Amino acid sequence: MFEVHNKITVASEEQARHLESAFSGAGHRMAHVAGFREFHLLKSEDGGHYMVRIVWDSEETFHAWAKSDDFRRAHSGQDGNGMRTEVSLYQIVL
Repeated sequence: MFEVHNKITVASEEQARHLESAFSGAGHRMAHVAGFREFHLLKSEDGGHYMVRIVWDSEETFHAWAKSDDFRRAHSGQDGNGMRTEVSLYQIVL
């Protein structure tokens, strides 16, 4: 299995509310995507950042989704939103 983490730093409560709203139902919306297993949105204790955690069957299924029209639609309109993101990719070994 393969796991993707996207750390998103927010600068305000407004950004945090927007992010939570944008990701509400994301797991349900992705349920039809080949290779998708789990979606979690985690909020740091201090509220300064979120971690998007997605589990995939394989690295290949993640990359296929990342190149898809579904991915482009889900991520459209994010330029200039003022949030900083940092993506990390992991092979699940245990």
